[in-house]
Amino acid sequence: MRLEDKYQSIMCMLKAEDKNARLPSDIFVISQNAVSNFTYFLLTEGENPPIYWWEEGEGGLEFSQKQHNSFSEYLEEIIRTRTIYFC
Repeated sequence: MRLEDKYQSIMCMLKAEDKNARLPSDIFVISQNAVSNFTYFLLTEGENPPIYWWEEGEGGLEFSQKQHNSFSEYLEEIIRTRTIYFC
C-alpha cells in the first residue's frame, strides 16, 4: 500500500494547504483530529523520537511544531492528563 493511500485523510488536509505536499516515507501518524490537525513522528529520528503536531491553516508539513521532545515524554503527558482517579 502506498503511503499516500494509507494516510489519505492526512494528504487531503495537507493538500488543502500546499498543493505540492508530500509525506516523508518515514512518517508515522499517532493521532488525527477530524480534518484539522494530526500528531506524528518520524521513524528515522531514533528510538525515542520527537513528536510533531500539524494544524490546518498553518501551511504544509514543514510548518509542523515540535510538541514533545521525545515519544516517552508524549506518553507521560497522555498518562498524566488522561488518567481517571477513583476515590
